[in-house]
Amino acid sequence: MSSFVNGEITPVVVSVEDAMDKEMLPKIVALFPSGPKGRFFRGTHGVTHYVVEGAAGDPSPSQPKYVVLIHGLGTSLEVYDDLSLSLVADGFTVIRYDFLNHGFSVGSGGKCMDLGADVMVTQVKELLDVVCEKDEKVHAFVGHSTGGIVSILAAHNEELDGREINQLGLVSPALWADKPLVAQLADKVPGAVSYLLQKGVPGLSFAIADAYLKNCDEAFGKNEEGQYIYQEAYEKAKSFNEKLLKDHPNSVGGIGGANLNMLTGTACTEWRAILTEVATNGVRGRTVNTRLIFGDRDVVVPFKSPHLDRLKELSNITLVELPGQGHESLYENSSPIAATLKKQFERCYD
Repeated sequence: MSSFVNGEITPVVVSVEDAMDKEMLPKIVALFPSGPKGRFFRGTHGVTHYVVEGAAGDPSPSQPKYVVLIHGLGTSLEVYDDLSLSLVADGFTVIRYDFLNHGFSVGSGGKCMDLGADVMVTQVKELLDVVCEKDEKVHAFVGHSTGGIVSILAAHNEELDGREINQLGLVSPALWADKPLVAQLADKVPGAVSYLLQKGVPGLSFAIADAYLKNCDEAFGKNEEGQYIYQEAYEKAKSFNEKLLKDHPNSVGGIGGANLNMLTGTACTEWRAILTEVATNGVRGRTVNTRLIFGDRDVVVPFKSPHLDRLKELSNITLVELPGQGHESLYENSSPIAATLKKQFERCYD
């Protein structure tokens, strides 16, 4: 049974049967046939599915070298399968999890609950409380797209200062974007769009699903002839996303709930300002070294002037360009991402 402390729930590990109702579980398992890969905990805003891989719990006296992997909008912790294996092989302990109303995680505010910054950061904080000892450090966060924003906010959050997060790996962070009509409307009247989504207006749900599928079409890198460079990866992702949006009980609401709270123009301006502060002045005396990794064929979050020029001016940030890759570089080819992150993280433990 969960208990309240200072207005928040003390997270408690629960079984998969307690995590979701009997009708929901088989629908999600049908999308992820291997079933949930990890465990569940019940926190302030819902039940989180998480996986820990590596040396956590090892009896050796040294602390595990924790790296937290945070996925993006509409995906799940499975996007990090390959990268996690690579990091574990290099001696890191990897923590990854599903956003609420994504994958096997379930939000307590319904399938269309608002997934704003406070909810996202609280989920991370409670995850670390469950997995790590109170005094254990978590030096590195890796976030893709919207997960990049959550990583920045976690490093900047005062309640997480004790974790001493001093390394960020941001893979195509969604700090600016070419937006579909739904997101443009949310910029103008975010409260109204959020209200309509929670009311389950069919037209809005269809618009969100349609925009997400079109985004998938643009998220994979193309050559000069307009052909996908990683055709097989694109086709696999498109097929899965079509099933996800059709069959996952919470996917459309989860995408909408995060999109309408995390990716509005006003919000992205704030996230860029926080990144500038973190990568220039650090966080309350703690230097945060940031590696921003992006595909040169990314048209979803295009890393071009003037944004790229401003990033180059920040003192504690390193820009790494991935030739021939788009926004979904983790699906296309995660090997160069693993290589550059390894180079960055090794400095933590020299």
